Formats: sequence, C-alpha cells, structure tokens
Amino acid sequence: MSEIDVSIRVDGASRDVFDKVLQQLIAAGLVNVAASKRLGLANGSVDGLGLDALRRVRGVESVQQAGGLSIGAGGAAPRPTAKALPPISMPDTGQTLAVV
Repeated sequence: MSEIDVSIRVDGASRDVFDKVLQQLIAAGLVNVAASKRLGLANGSVDGLGLDALRRVRGVESVQQAGGLSIGAGGAAPRPTAKALPPISMPDTGQTLAVV
C-alpha cells in the first residue's frame, strides 16, 4: 500500500514525554516527520496499513489523514507564525526530524 500523509495529536498529559511518544511513532512506521512539542502535533507519512499501529501508541490522542481537516475561516489554513528550527539527526533510527 502507498504512503499517506497523517497529522497526529499527542494528548496533553503526554506532552512532557513528547520526545518519547515521537520515538514510538517513528518505530511504528512514521516517516518524513515534522513535529511541534509546544502544540503536541506530529505530521508525517505512513504506509496505509500502519495507521492502526500509530493509533495504538500510548499518548496519541488522534491520528488523522492529512487533508481531512478544515482549519480556519472558510477552510483557509492559518499562516505559520513560527520559524522552523534546523533538522535534528536521529542516529538510532537513521531519520532526520524537522522540528517547528
């Protein structure tokens, strides 16, 4: 099955361990990750068969297929206000994270 883009919300109680939840999401198949600890959000891609594995990660409040949400007035997405930080290399997984 092909990869799909997803948006994941980490529950408020788990934000203090956000990095651990993010590592578990990556281990469950999340790739091309961009995350915001402050907002408790992680975006990325997963094989379509991996959605259930992401939903089973402890601390995950919701997993939505990207594009399925309408944000802002009239469906317009809000403009980003934060500058992206330099990517973080994760040697244990061989992936690079973009943290916003």
